Amino acid sequence: MTDKILKKLIEHDKRFDKIDKRFDEHDKRFDKYDKRFDEIDKRFEAVDKRFDEHDKRFDKHDKRFDYLIKKSMEHDEEFIKVREEAKQYHNEVLGVLDGIMVIVQRLDQERLFTFEMVKKMQKDIENQQKDLVKIKQILKIA
Repeated sequence: MTDKILKKLIEHDKRFDKIDKRFDEHDKRFDKYDKRFDEIDKRFEAVDKRFDEHDKRFDKHDKRFDYLIKKSMEHDEEFIKVREEAKQYHNEVLGVLDGIMVIVQRLDQERLFTFEMVKKMQKDIENQQKDLVKIKQILKIA
């Protein structure tokens, strides 16, 4: 009976040896995978560094954008002030031009009346000259 047990034990030992060999093979394969994972980790670290560099560049760009936005807002405020001043100046100019137009209209009306008065006076002078010629003929002065 002990022989049977010994045989069984030897069989089990052989099976365990096979299993150990398979475990060793698996360990080798795992070592290969570990090396590959290490390589991949190194690549990820390099990519991480690049991302960090990009983040720094984006931070610089963000600062520039913030500066540009601030300047744009300042210019908008200044532009609004300039536009308001231009509107005020425009209104002042229009007020002055309205005054000038009133004066020009009045002068134009006066010119028309003056022209009509000059025409009337010229007719009066012509009539008076005719009358003078008649008077001179009657008085026989001319």
